[in-house]
Amino acid sequence: MSNHLETGKTGEQLAADFLEREGYTIVATNWKSGRAELDIIAHFKNTLVIVEVKTRSSESLLVAEAAVNARKRALMVKAAGNYIYESNWMGECRFDVIAVELRQEGAAVIRHFEDVFYPNPTDEL
Repeated sequence: MSNHLETGKTGEQLAADFLEREGYTIVATNWKSGRAELDIIAHFKNTLVIVEVKTRSSESLLVAEAAVNARKRALMVKAAGNYIYESNWMGECRFDVIAVELRQEGAAVIRHFEDVFYPNPTDEL
């Protein structure tokens, strides 16, 4: 497995562990719908939470949470709609981003951004 895929898998596992410690119930990970993949689908209280995980090594200059562009948002919204339909979800839904920074000394910094965007019909696939 290439290094960036390993980095991503590590970040997703750290994010899922973080969410569980915070009281979230993980429903699915790496859920695929067409060309889109939802990193984490969770329940928190009465809300369905769709989580995009962005992992960077400490050498990375790009802020991880800034990597969720309009195209990525559109793919997430479409996939979330499919998940909601398939699971017959009837409650609230929100989109979160978790940024994971892997540091050389082995520690990780996790930042959780809740409700970061709303579905926008102008976002194009």
